[in-house]
Amino acid sequence: MTNQFRKLCTIMVLSAMCILLVNPVMAQTDGEAKSLVKWNVLGLASKNISFQYERAVGKKISVALNLGITPKSGLPFKSTIEDIADDDEVSRQIGGLKTGSFSITPEVRFYMGNSALKGFYLAPYVRYTTNSYELPYKFDSIDSGDGSTFERSIFADGNTKVFTGGLMFGSQHKLGGMFYLNWWLGAGIGSISGKVTGTASLNEQEQQEIRDQLNDIDVPLIDLESQVNNNGVRIDVSGTGISARLGLAIGIRF
Repeated sequence: MTNQFRKLCTIMVLSAMCILLVNPVMAQTDGEAKSLVKWNVLGLASKNISFQYERAVGKKISVALNLGITPKSGLPFKSTIEDIADDDEVSRQIGGLKTGSFSITPEVRFYMGNSALKGFYLAPYVRYTTNSYELPYKFDSIDSGDGSTFERSIFADGNTKVFTGGLMFGSQHKLGGMFYLNWWLGAGIGSISGKVTGTASLNEQEQQEIRDQLNDIDVPLIDLESQVNNNGVRIDVSGTGISARLGLAIGIRF
């Protein structure tokens, strides 16, 4: 599935470039500016910085490219996740979790009105996302001297790559002058792969404790294959990635 999404992403990007370079006669001829640069202000709620460039390439068609980056920091909406999970172990692990991401999303927009860049539209898209993680993975260890239990941690880090394709709908309207407002909503599905590793000296009891913790993790549609030995832990991630797209952007037309 990963290779298929790579090909699909490449095809969409190359197609958009070809349209822009060799078919300028298809663009709108009403004298209006054909480009928009937008900032997704809604992304700030999840610590994401996202910009989009959109270009009209036909009377009712445009192509767009979105770039997003989330600087590595604490997990967004951490307290909400803890409340939903209602699990002490989840709270213990995500307390020190830091995540970051980068995404690139090409799309083609089909406008329902009289011209591109205005009104309601449907847009198929593909997205490539890389996510990075780091956390002190915590577990219980037993003191060999007095048998007391104490907490240890392994510094673990890694990344995942996600290829998704999907469909969204939205609307874009002129606010005044060169300024525009654009909102959208959509969903996609694809593949996810990656790994997380941590290095530490572990005795037999600690290895088994970590194995038990990892075996208790159940993430829908995601397969976690773990390897635990006296040198640390490795978790291979694979499965189906499901994503949602929600945006509210302001832009300038030129």
